[in-house]
Amino acid sequence: MVTSEQKKVYKSILKEKKAILNSATRKSKLTYFVTLLSGAVLGISLVIIGFILEENKIIRHGYFKYYTLLGFALLYLFFFLHIIIHEAGHLVFGLISGYRFLSFRIFSIIFVKVDGHIVRKRYSLRGTAGQCLMYPPKREYDGSFPFILYNLGGSIANLIFSVVFIIPIIITDNAIARTIYIAFSMAGILTAATNLLPMNLGVQNDGMNLRRLLKDKYSQECFYLQLKINADLSDGKSITDYSLDTFSIPEEADEKDLIVASNYFYSYYWLLAKQYYESAYRYLLDMSERLSRFPVAAVNMIYAEQLFFAVLKRKPVEEIAALYSMVRFLFAGGKDNVAIRRIHYIYEALLSEDEKQDIMTLIGRKGLMRWKQTDREKLYGDFVETVRNHPVLGEAEMHMSIVNYCMENYIKKSY
Repeated sequence: MVTSEQKKVYKSILKEKKAILNSATRKSKLTYFVTLLSGAVLGISLVIIGFILEENKIIRHGYFKYYTLLGFALLYLFFFLHIIIHEAGHLVFGLISGYRFLSFRIFSIIFVKVDGHIVRKRYSLRGTAGQCLMYPPKREYDGSFPFILYNLGGSIANLIFSVVFIIPIIITDNAIARTIYIAFSMAGILTAATNLLPMNLGVQNDGMNLRRLLKDKYSQECFYLQLKINADLSDGKSITDYSLDTFSIPEEADEKDLIVASNYFYSYYWLLAKQYYESAYRYLLDMSERLSRFPVAAVNMIYAEQLFFAVLKRKPVEEIAALYSMVRFLFAGGKDNVAIRRIHYIYEALLSEDEKQDIMTLIGRKGLMRWKQTDREKLYGDFVETVRNHPVLGEAEMHMSIVNYCMENYIKKSY
């Protein structure tokens, strides 16, 4: 039974956490607006082009609306094609820069190198349509490494293909062919623009990454470390193979940079992997004190990890409810995210059904009369399946070991 005092405390905690998140998302909202505006400009441009084609009798009179609809349909289709071209561009220009292939993902299909062989798996990452990750080259004696072409390669590929198709737009008189070429070029130009213009839609785009890297030497250090850790963990190494000092961050570092902020999570996961749970909790509390300095993606993940420890430490149900309310969208959309799956499993497995019903009551979720009890075995099986499909072996094994530790030291003791 939820008391009025619990509701009051829940609302107070939730208000505070929303205020912090809203502060972090202020710039992201502007980015969303710019993206929507770009799409609107593109749509209007397509309509204008169709009108011009009709006026010049390239399109038969009265067929304007049909060609416009065809153009929009093709535009949508070619966006998918340009995502493949974009990631292939990262791959090609990465290879030119001395990088080596590690993984190539389009939506939820990923090809990853495992023991010298290319293996197909299913994996997706919220906020990204594709991703090409590579083994970084060795650094020069002064610590430098190539990163410009690797980051720009995707957009360069989009622009190359778009420019090439401008020529047949000019020389062809066939209305359907011209519509196809225009839609293809416009899709490529918009894909390049939305990646080149520095933006942060929860995940930094190529342009934002490059701007940070060119501006800040320490960001370059973190970027290289991120590539190196991803490569090492993909090969089965553990985060604990590094020393904790590797992830230390200078006080003057720009923590709004997601590349830099990643080092905090490396330190946190290192402590969890070592089973230093109290140290990890204290470190998480320290991160929580700095929430206003982090980008929105980091804030959301910190809230998720706060939920993890709130459940382990049997915090008051109103505190758990506020955190759950903030991160439940991650549970809905993070089925391939092994960290989110780990947190979700601990939440479902450790809390009683009564506690979870109280949480649903606090967050205003209807449908408690149709309450369905948690199938812990199925949930654990889903988590194991996520671990099995995760392309970064060392990371997957780390989260598996965390869950196993929690099962032995928290879950079994609660029953």
